[in-house]
Amino acid sequence: MSPSIAVDAIYDVDADVFAPCAIGATLNPVTIGRLKMRLVCGAANNQLATSGDGVLLQDNGILYLPDFVVNAGGVILNTSLDQGLSAEATAMLIERIPRRVGQGLERARDRGVPPQDAAEALAREILRAAILRQG
Repeated sequence: MSPSIAVDAIYDVDADVFAPCAIGATLNPVTIGRLKMRLVCGAANNQLATSGDGVLLQDNGILYLPDFVVNAGGVILNTSLDQGLSAEATAMLIERIPRRVGQGLERARDRGVPPQDAAEALAREILRAAILRQG
C-alpha cells in the first residue's frame, strides 16, 4: 500500500509521471517548479493555468500530453455512439490515437514548440479535413 501524503505535497513526490485526473489549472509556475516528474499525462480538463505554462513545462524538460489527447478515446467512443457508428469503425478510430500522439510529439520536437501547441494545430487540421469531407 502506498503511503498517504498531503494534497499539496504531490508536486514534490519523486515519481516518473504526474497524472492530474480531477482538477484543472493545477499546473502553474509555482507547481511546475516543484515537479520532479518528467511526464505529465492525466485526464483532468484544462490542466495548465495559462497557455504559457506549456512553455514552462517544456523549458523544465517535462513532457506534457494535453488533456484532450489523453481523453481522445473517450471522446471518440461517445461521439461514435451518438453517431451510430459500428464497434469496428469506432475501434479503427481509437486505434489511430497512438499514431496521432506520435505525430504531435514529432511536430512539437521538430518545430521547437510545446506539445500543447502542436496537438492543438494537429487537432485543427484533423477537424478541418473532416468538415471538408462532410461538406
